[in-house]
Amino acid sequence: MAGNLLDVVNLYAFDPADLVAGSVGGAGRQWPSWQADAACLGIGAEDYFGRALSPEAAQRCAQCAVAGACLEYALAGDLFGWWAGTSERARRRILRARRAALLPEVA
Repeated sequence: MAGNLLDVVNLYAFDPADLVAGSVGGAGRQWPSWQADAACLGIGAEDYFGRALSPEAAQRCAQCAVAGACLEYALAGDLFGWWAGTSERARRRILRARRAALLPEVA
């Protein structure tokens, strides 16, 4: 478990040039191309993997040009930490609301 958590935390501790090389995350893992434009690129993981999102990190997320793609990525992957300014709990609520919107109304 600890190894997996470290892999996630290390997401933000990389050189942007690695996105092009495809070596981010080890074992040839490819990250989505939108991450090269993320406002958090190169920022320390401590802002995004704690109990609360720091005010500075929240501001970066609020102004990020790829926040929508970031949120969809996190929703699809059930990821740990703060993504697009949302917590895991907030993302679960978003998913529940989306599922509820797809269900037919019961009379």
